[in-house]
Amino acid sequence: MTTPLAVEFNSTAPTCFSSNVTFESITTGGKKPYYYSWDFDNDGTFEIVNSLTANVTSYHYSSPGSYSVNFSVTDSNGPPPNTSYHINPVEIYENPTVSASNDGPACVGEDVQLTDGATGGSGSYNYSWTGPGGYNSTDQNPILTNVQLSDAGTYTLNVSDGNGCWNATTTDLTVNANPLDGTITLDVDSQDGVCELSTGHSASVPDYGGATYNWTVSGDATNVTGNYTRTVSWDADAHSTGSVILQIEVDDSVSTCSVINSTTVAVYENPDCSITVLPEVCTESTGNTASVADAGIG
Repeated sequence: MTTPLAVEFNSTAPTCFSSNVTFESITTGGKKPYYYSWDFDNDGTFEIVNSLTANVTSYHYSSPGSYSVNFSVTDSNGPPPNTSYHINPVEIYENPTVSASNDGPACVGEDVQLTDGATGGSGSYNYSWTGPGGYNSTDQNPILTNVQLSDAGTYTLNVSDGNGCWNATTTDLTVNANPLDGTITLDVDSQDGVCELSTGHSASVPDYGGATYNWTVSGDATNVTGNYTRTVSWDADAHSTGSVILQIEVDDSVSTCSVINSTTVAVYENPDCSITVLPEVCTESTGNTASVADAGIG
């Protein structure tokens, strides 16, 4: 005597939307072989009907959500054969949606931030960034400091949520070589410092072709001209701070790179050259003197 047909199944649900769900019959009783029918969303339409081989099968749902699965088994008893049903719920979790970006292109020596844009899924996120040269980080929005040409390339972001569901995307970073060095050349008379109130001094940087220039001149300087050209001109003012600070910023429109450089020129006080003489002398007198103030040099 055969035992009654008992229909049951197991599945790999709950699972993430990105994965297929595997279903496995654990039917017992009745008379083999069994004929298997599966209605994966219990909408009355069986996706698999009377299959001898569908005791194990898989299915990919069209969207996340909660579903009921109707599993029907017909045995070889009879006539008439025995048919039994079993309905189980399955849960399909939403995967997070992931985007990634960076604030490049960057020039060699600059810092670059990688930015996550994850949404959806469930619970808190875990982040995993990987990139060129074995780069890896678990920060949400990591910063690459002092980037070099070797840091250019594709960075991959993998985000997993509280259900263990994940998604991944990439962002490409461009790093440009910096064609600028910003070397400042002083005029010959300024290289060892200048005297206060002296005139006609200048400083220049190389011609980078299409670059923009911005000089900032501070300290004991006056009559500054040419701030937005390769060469800035200036006169020394009266001694106060004891120096002139020349700073240049050069921006290259082609590579989008920039450089800032500065140099300092000493400003010296002029010696006191006033002459002190005796108020009156007689003609043909001897031993008369005159003097100047000690300038503190030589």
